[in-house]
Amino acid sequence: MIPPEILNKPTRLTNEEYEIMKTHSTLSYEIIKERWNISSQVKAAVLYHHENVDGSGYPKGIDGDGMTMFTKILHVADVYDALVSRRPYKSSYSPYEACEFLMGADGIIFDSKVVEALVLCVPLYPKGTRVLISDGREGIIVDNVGSRNLRPRLRMLDGTMIDCQSRKIIISRFCMEQMRKLSIFTRRRRSGVR
Repeated sequence: MIPPEILNKPTRLTNEEYEIMKTHSTLSYEIIKERWNISSQVKAAVLYHHENVDGSGYPKGIDGDGMTMFTKILHVADVYDALVSRRPYKSSYSPYEACEFLMGADGIIFDSKVVEALVLCVPLYPKGTRVLISDGREGIIVDNVGSRNLRPRLRMLDGTMIDCQSRKIIISRFCMEQMRKLSIFTRRRRSGVR
């Protein structure tokens, strides 16, 4: 597999190290290719999950027409997970920042329908989260389902309600204390600690 000193390197990879890192999808495929209990579509997704819909990815440089839906889904999920996870070489992105990245490459690197599904289904601002909005006030997320995921409804600390869909209000940031709690909770869930 990939040497730990490359996986855990705290700085940018050299060109040679990046070429080694790019072999992980092929190495992973080699591990599962003879498994009878893993479908061929999943095997293809493992092999091609770093292919881009414009054909600029690796290992083969195939475009969106040559990719299965499983591959497109795994590609988006893999990048989303990489963005929201803290790594030795970078801090974690918030779910909103990760989705902004994905939407920015929508139709170029990522399949548009898969990005749209992720944005509608993965909570960018969990209910109950305190946020700071663009006018400097703090509020709490009360509704974030479907199309409200990007523009949720908020209860302001003074008790008034704001609908971000009908007003030009942007959530500037999560309140820092809430972010720390969410980060601890997420790490515990990923490690199996409750």
